[in-house]
Amino acid sequence: MPIPELITFFRPFAEDAERLIAEADSLEDKTALRMLYDIFRFPQYADKIQEVPRSTEQIQMFFLVTLCEALYNLYEPENTLGSKKRVNAFFEAFVGDDADFFKYKFQRSIMDDECLGDKGCHLTPDELVTVLYDLRCSFTHEGVNTEMQFSDGEYDTMCTITHQDGKETTYELKATYEDFRSAFIRMGLRCVRAQLATQGANL
Repeated sequence: MPIPELITFFRPFAEDAERLIAEADSLEDKTALRMLYDIFRFPQYADKIQEVPRSTEQIQMFFLVTLCEALYNLYEPENTLGSKKRVNAFFEAFVGDDADFFKYKFQRSIMDDECLGDKGCHLTPDELVTVLYDLRCSFTHEGVNTEMQFSDGEYDTMCTITHQDGKETTYELKATYEDFRSAFIRMGLRCVRAQLATQGANL
């Protein structure tokens, strides 16, 4: 029987949520179901962090980026990639229709020299993953959680991020936390569908 809490969570993101969950639950290999639970749990961890005093939105991004790596490890359990390359591989495989969202909603600021130079303001997919992964790592390894802020829906935000190589770059975020959260959930569902396809599901 489809799992009610999952159906309620995924229905805004997939018209066939009930069928998708039922298929994942019916299989002997529960990898796809584990993926669904990860997509269900990690964004809720990110939601709840807002209740913790002195927490910031960088910690929310930490959970969303960590979800990507967790899902890729389930999708490709034999992979020997490093942590960042797993996130990169996840984006390459599953960003899909959300590529333009990331391209236009997370970009170099016009205040940054590189925006006006040869690179331009838009990030390449690899540059995007580098930014997201560096945000994750600065919190994971150094406890830094003050480098980014999502848009409030009315005004864009600017943030200066110190990368793992020590370089500082200024970025503009043009979408809310809820917008980014939804994009990561949609990517996760693409991963689930790909996993089910490898198991012979017809969705």
